[in-house]
Amino acid sequence: MKTLLSILAAMLLLAVLTQVRAAVFFSHMIEGSGSNSAIAVYNGNDTAIDLNDYEISRYNNGSLIPTDTFDFTTDGFTTLLPGEVFVVANPAANSAILEQANFTHSITLFNGDDAIALLENGVVIDTIGEIGVDPGSGWVVGSGTTNNSTLGRDKSICSGQTDWVVGTVEWDVYPIDTTDGLNNFLPICQPVNLFISEYVDGPGNNQAVEIHNAGPFAVNLETLRLLTGGSSVVFADHVSGYMQAGELLVVSNPSADDPELLNATDFTDPALVFDGNDSIHLNISPLLSGHDFRNFIDQIGIIGEDPGPGGWPVSGGTTNDSTLIRQKQVCTGSSDWAINASQWQTLFNDYFSDLGLHTIRDCAEPEPSLVWVWSFDTELGLFVTDGTMDDAAGFFDFDIYEVKVLGSVLPSMFNEQFIEFQAFQGFSWDGLAPTQFYRSDGNFTNGANFFTLAGPNYGFTAVPGESFLLSAPDRRQGVMAQGEITVVLDTIFLNEFE
Repeated sequence: MKTLLSILAAMLLLAVLTQVRAAVFFSHMIEGSGSNSAIAVYNGNDTAIDLNDYEISRYNNGSLIPTDTFDFTTDGFTTLLPGEVFVVANPAANSAILEQANFTHSITLFNGDDAIALLENGVVIDTIGEIGVDPGSGWVVGSGTTNNSTLGRDKSICSGQTDWVVGTVEWDVYPIDTTDGLNNFLPICQPVNLFISEYVDGPGNNQAVEIHNAGPFAVNLETLRLLTGGSSVVFADHVSGYMQAGELLVVSNPSADDPELLNATDFTDPALVFDGNDSIHLNISPLLSGHDFRNFIDQIGIIGEDPGPGGWPVSGGTTNDSTLIRQKQVCTGSSDWAINASQWQTLFNDYFSDLGLHTIRDCAEPEPSLVWVWSFDTELGLFVTDGTMDDAAGFFDFDIYEVKVLGSVLPSMFNEQFIEFQAFQGFSWDGLAPTQFYRSDGNFTNGANFFTLAGPNYGFTAVPGESFLLSAPDRRQGVMAQGEITVVLDTIFLNEFE
């Protein structure tokens, strides 16, 4: 009776195989010489998965009943984050395989004629081979077979496949004992929201680049390269594992000597040497041939071009002798410098206070309809951005993301919604974005008056040699900070304008 029930259960399992496509699937299989065998599982969801819901089963020699099963959580693993790969290896495999493995288990004691299945809550969601079929020495797959080969899932595949007739064409086949890239997979459908979030071309050798992962997918650091002035920073030479969503990495010139810059540095690399007229490119390098489909994912400047000693023009300045901070609304990089050039706040070249601290808007939310990146011009005493000055007084509401004066942050203004409602106090409008606040008499204000629904006005005023940040209904009282204004940032997200 037990045997009959087992066969009926297996037949039911086979009946539903073609109905399932899942974003968790096998990315690699090694069936090599001796004990060199491994299987890898990739999480293509944009959220972490509970490994308690998954298991791997092996079906030897045409069996309908699992010969062996690997239960992730029984062996101590609970979650797999977006973009991560989990590798199970043969305990006796070579070091090239074991160095990339998360765990060793007998599930990998397979030959090329054994079917392997990935199950979610007891339902098969991906297979290598056909359960219940003995193909002889192995199944034909791609340009080879499952026997004495390394299989890497094709970069176009974004979900599991339970129909092996279709699955046979979803794999790239590599020579026996190929181990490169076993713990990494990056299909075309996975977004890589990794970008250069800060650039420092400071005095002397004080140079640094900050990388930000806006997520939601993790990025294997083994694949990451930063190309600067003909040299290449290889991240795997300094760090290992994955760069998770929300994480930052700062690489600096090893000859940098500013304590503030060095304190924000994760590692130094002699390849990070550049001038303001050098292009910089963030690159994901393939670990397996045929998977080179992500070249430059972000860049500063244009490779092969020389902008001259003044550097590349950017919003508010140039790349030469400057610190550039990516605007807060930017959630991904671009290989098009025409797009990137307008996405920066430009600061003086010895400003390092934000290095290692970059934050962005909630990229899961829709992009704000209007974005105004603003700065303070100490000579004019005005809040200024690019644009023409058309009369656009009215009512509007907006979010101030961050404000800094003298390098210090005003936490009371973080992520608060502000409403400007005073009659005839508005801003200049160029059809796309606000450009300047002004007073009703036609003169440009020396600041902007903000009013919270339950808080004070905030304003800036400038006098020769120093500036004041004021609060409270009387803007000439309640001084919060004073001195020469060196930094006032960051971004206003406008939600409405009437």
